Amino acid sequence: TMRITAQLINEELDKHVWSDTWDRMIEDVFAILDEIGAADVRELRVHLLGELPHARETTPEAYSLYLQSRALMINRTTDSFANARNLAEEAITLDPNYAPAWSRLGNIYIEGLKIGAFPYETAYEGARKASIKALELDDRDAVAHVVLSEIAIRNDLDVAAARQHMEKALEFAPNSVAALIQAGNVASVEGKFEAGLRYSIKATELDPIYSVGYVYVAFFQSALRNHQAAIAAMNTALELRPSASGYHYYKAGEMILHGDYEGALAELEQETLAGF
Repeated sequence: TMRITAQLINEELDKHVWSDTWDRMIEDVFAILDEIGAADVRELRVHLLGELPHARETTPEAYSLYLQSRALMINRTTDSFANARNLAEEAITLDPNYAPAWSRLGNIYIEGLKIGAFPYETAYEGARKASIKALELDDRDAVAHVVLSEIAIRNDLDVAAARQHMEKALEFAPNSVAALIQAGNVASVEGKFEAGLRYSIKATELDPIYSVGYVYVAFFQSALRNHQAAIAAMNTALELRPSASGYHYYKAGEMILHGDYEGALAELEQETLAGF
């Protein structure tokens, strides 16, 4: 008789994901290898591609409002975030038990805060309450964990809690762009800029038309003193969302670090975000 143990380890998170043990007769070695290979494929499919999503039922009207609110966020202007919040709240009014609408509301608050769409206290309080409610309805809601992770970093200064929620988000949705970007946020606080860059690049690979992913790539390239690469990433972000608040300002900062002061001034003159 022989015993074989197989393990799946997430090296970046230094986290044990899965393991199993087989006790078989030595004569069955080739059958054992086939069985282990099949088990590995099943587990890798779950952890790399994610489990099949469990449907969260709601009314067609609430779902339509939820989708509209999510789409408006992409524009990243103060008006689009305000309108997105209103639509998410309408969806919640129609179906108070629809977890994605609650987590989306929390996400809208936390993302809108970054460009001044909502007051500081209003945003954090609204984001926290909405995300906690989402998890009460569905504790596997990755977006809610992402929002709580960001609150833990930016408001609570609790890196341990931020990492815990981030890891939960990646566990439930390993290919979630929001979860990957938040993993980068946690990595940046921990000073792991190369890991943050890897997470951000993966986010852009999964969703190449989501401009925010390139902003995070720019941030980490800048942190690693790759300013030309940071400018290139911001160029891509601006091609995707030329009117997004803050993008010209961020690019200008990189151009200053790269020594292009005239170019930086030209970028600042195009900035739409109030105060810049």
